[in-house]
Amino acid sequence: MQEHVELFMVGGNHNKVYEVWLAPIGRYASGYLDGWVVRFAYGRIGSTLKHGTKTETPLPYYDAKQIYDNLVQSKLVKGYKYAVIEPKPTKPQTQPKPQSRPVTVTVTVVDEPRGRKFRDV
Repeated sequence: MQEHVELFMVGGNHNKVYEVWLAPIGRYASGYLDGWVVRFAYGRIGSTLKHGTKTETPLPYYDAKQIYDNLVQSKLVKGYKYAVIEPKPTKPQTQPKPQSRPVTVTVTVVDEPRGRKFRDV
């Protein structure tokens, strides 16, 4: 379960991105989790990012999570914003108008036989 966040600062003279990861170490190699690390990358949008780590050795989850949260919060205070992914505009779905169809009614005329009397029994 890796956590990842992308932050951007755009406007004025700024065109920057800052990414932060909280990733498990050792889970896949030996079946044993050594701990968690906090990694980051930063730079100008569209250029090669510089990478680094905030934890030299794997830490317990709660310690690494606190470092991760503090790093993200410090960037938000400096003016970075979360990445917002806007959905692509789509053509509105319209319901087809019901077509009026002529209604056919079949009428059957039943002639009563003449000369016979019907009575209730």
